[in-house]
Amino acid sequence: MLTQGETSQDVYERGQLEEILRLNDTIRKMRYWNMIRNVTAHERQERELANQRAQLTSNAALWDQLAEAEKREQITKQELNLTKLSLASYVKLIEKLQG
Repeated sequence: MLTQGETSQDVYERGQLEEILRLNDTIRKMRYWNMIRNVTAHERQERELANQRAQLTSNAALWDQLAEAEKREQITKQELNLTKLSLASYVKLIEKLQG
């Protein structure tokens, strides 16, 4: 609507200015949401990276535990073999003493 002393050109220019202001506001909001989305994506990637690091550390600890268990198993097998040899020699000694 035209007010007193206002031409149609003035109304047109005011409409154009309002459209520019509305577009600027929309652009600002889009930039804001884009920044939030980028920050959120970065935080999610950091969490995933931290989880992978923790899992890698956990896996390394498990491999260390497995290596230690294998060493203990090997020592136990050696002790078992020595015990078998000792037992066999004691059995032979007993048989010799009895016979």
